[in-house]
Amino acid sequence: MKKDYLDNIIESSADAIVVVDMKGIVRDWNKSAGDIMGYRADEVIGTSNRKFFADPEEADRIMELVRREGEIKNYRTIVLRNAGKPVHISMSAALLKDKEGMPIGTVRVSRNITKEVELEEKIRKEKNFSKNIVATVPDSLLVLDKDLRIKSANRSFYETFQTKPEKVIGCSIVEILHVKEGILSTELTKLFGTEDMLENFEMHYQSEKLGERIFNIRARGMLIAEEEEEEEELVVLEDITEQKRAEEALRKSEEKYRLLVENAGAAIAMINYDGVISFMNEDAAKIHGVIPDKIIGKTVWDLAVTEVADHWMENIHKVLKSGKPLNDEDFEIIGGEERWFAVNIQPIVNPGSKAESVQVVLHDITEHKLAEDKVKEAYRLRENFLKETSHRIITPVTIIGGNSELLLDASNLDDAQKERIRTIREKNEEIQKLVKDALAGNYLEEEEEGDG
Repeated sequence: MKKDYLDNIIESSADAIVVVDMKGIVRDWNKSAGDIMGYRADEVIGTSNRKFFADPEEADRIMELVRREGEIKNYRTIVLRNAGKPVHISMSAALLKDKEGMPIGTVRVSRNITKEVELEEKIRKEKNFSKNIVATVPDSLLVLDKDLRIKSANRSFYETFQTKPEKVIGCSIVEILHVKEGILSTELTKLFGTEDMLENFEMHYQSEKLGERIFNIRARGMLIAEEEEEEEELVVLEDITEQKRAEEALRKSEEKYRLLVENAGAAIAMINYDGVISFMNEDAAKIHGVIPDKIIGKTVWDLAVTEVADHWMENIHKVLKSGKPLNDEDFEIIGGEERWFAVNIQPIVNPGSKAESVQVVLHDITEHKLAEDKVKEAYRLRENFLKETSHRIITPVTIIGGNSELLLDASNLDDAQKERIRTIREKNEEIQKLVKDALAGNYLEEEEEGDG
């Protein structure tokens, strides 16, 4: 009755149960063993168990291990079904002894773990794939436990911080990054148990090896084993030192440019192909009676009447099309007064692309223009004066010259008198020449050259 009861238990077991004697011959084989292996009991009982293993030597190794240890648990191996298909099994075995304590065989309980192994292999490949991705990520990656201790780090981290795994694994992140307990540890701890992310946390790092570096930290919690509520945290450290230095250099450059532009003593603006104003300094704003910040984004038509704005855009398009600067003089009516400007339009060329906007520089030359007009008017008045004066002088001078010639022809004059008349005639000719030069404009030209 007891044997029948045990036989029923063995037959109804979901696990494969096989009894093998000390020579490796199968002595018992339950239904589940047949399901796993594809053999009936009558096909295998009395045969060697070596044929069931992918590696026949495995049968001897298992027997020796059980003989030496007395039992084995969860021993993984590969067996072959009757069609030659490999099956992964997990085997637990115990040594059977007779009444005198002598080994007479082994009882082996196995279960099919092929799906588990395949799943493990899939997970392993995915982990390897993930590791390969992590290894090639240029940013430093850390995995932390709930105590903020480092469980793993990628190659970039070790290269960036010039350290080794044995000096990092198990250490606190605040210790490795040389930061005080405070904001960083608080922010990282808050992420556990949430789906929140830490983003754009800027950290300054200082060491003898690296000097001063700046990192942008991003982090997020990860649930590893839901049943055990095991959590980890992925921390990304992006080295933004060069970016920050470039931003600071750009800021300083822009500040220098702004100071230069604001103190240039000229009106300066930047305008694109569509007439949209992207920059205007204080001098330009004052000329047009606007506030620089309020005019940015507006167009030239918001700044001037249509005819003037159209004229500006005609010149701007000409410069953008040719790619060459334009220098001109132009005037505007501002506050009811005519103001003259020296205009310089330069294309703003971006590397690798065509110019899409221009820089316009205006120098107010109104006073210069007024001074030029005054000088021209003074020259005109002087020229008129000299011409009028010359005309008034030429008549008496001509009479004096004619009479001098008549007197020299007279016979009743002595030599001394004739010499004085010759002197009068010579001086009169000089006066005539001066008058003729004045009428021809030569005197004015010689005087201007002398002033130069």
